[in-house]
Amino acid sequence: MDSRGQRRRLARRGFLQLTAGATVGLLAACARGPAGGQPVNGGAPGAAGQPSAQGAREVVRWRHADVSPLFESAFRYMAHEKGFDRDEGLDVEISHIASGTTILKGVLAGEYDSAELGTSPVYPAVAQGAPVKLVASFMPGLFYYFYTRPDIHDLPDLYGRSVGSGEPGALLHQLAVALFLARGLDPSRVEFVNVGGSPAVYRAIVSGKVDAGVSGVEFYRDAERNPDVKPLLVMHEALPRYLRFGMIVHDRVIRERPEQLKAFLRAWTHGHRYALEHKAETVALAAKITGLDNMDDLSWTYDWYLRNKVVDPNGRLPPESIQYMQELSVATGAQASVVPEEKIVDRRFMEQVLAQLGEYTAPAG
Repeated sequence: MDSRGQRRRLARRGFLQLTAGATVGLLAACARGPAGGQPVNGGAPGAAGQPSAQGAREVVRWRHADVSPLFESAFRYMAHEKGFDRDEGLDVEISHIASGTTILKGVLAGEYDSAELGTSPVYPAVAQGAPVKLVASFMPGLFYYFYTRPDIHDLPDLYGRSVGSGEPGALLHQLAVALFLARGLDPSRVEFVNVGGSPAVYRAIVSGKVDAGVSGVEFYRDAERNPDVKPLLVMHEALPRYLRFGMIVHDRVIRERPEQLKAFLRAWTHGHRYALEHKAETVALAAKITGLDNMDDLSWTYDWYLRNKVVDPNGRLPPESIQYMQELSVATGAQASVVPEEKIVDRRFMEQVLAQLGEYTAPAG
């Protein structure tokens, strides 16, 4: 085993075993029921759905899970920053969790009322009976680059070398696998190393722990200046139908808390729209969330998001993307077959929100 880091060769058989194990774990979490999460932002104590007096208005606790803070977290958290969630009668508690599969387990266990995550773990889980639905996607576009060490000139150069990612089946791992498959290459001929989220992947490439990996656009300008890493290709051009990020809720929330779900979606819709119109505030919030202090790079990243239409202020779930994601899940062995879309998606709540707020066209970048 290479001394530069903990490495596991992921041949196809091992990949299928690990993915199947992750899905079994998700279904087991569903059976266990609530287990209590660890919030890191906001939220008063109390049971979910329990109102507390706030003047003349009742404010209800709503527990939301999200991935580790990224630049784009500023778009998602703007509703919380500006108090749009409070205006909707919700006391939103946000928990950060690095792994999308862990987030999904938390939703199934009742620890969170909603969550935003890379959608790749959702399809195989639902195919095996997990009672969750995708209800919106405010960040459908890929904001990633595929970064490599300087001596990598094309994807086949990575055969026999290492690619940093998250755990098998999680977003960064599936993106890398999908990229190889789209080029007609065999992903089992590279070593996938679980190093964590997007920032950790970039740091692992720079330090030489891995040879390549998918990471965020916020590191692009640093990569142009850094002799130890380079941006090889932009992911949204390589995988145009990939639905990256989505919001999920448990079927129980749909049945028992429909009005609060609509309130949450209204708040988040307002937040994304506000962020698209207030660059300075969004960039400042991104700096606070991520700890990155190069404001010029963050400003450039904001413009890149608008220019490449990463944000959808209408929260749409394109049918062609749902179909592609399921086909990819089947191709990688994560699920046995494509299931009917209605088992995965529930657009009713976002459609009602858009009927109230109207469609929105983002300003040009």
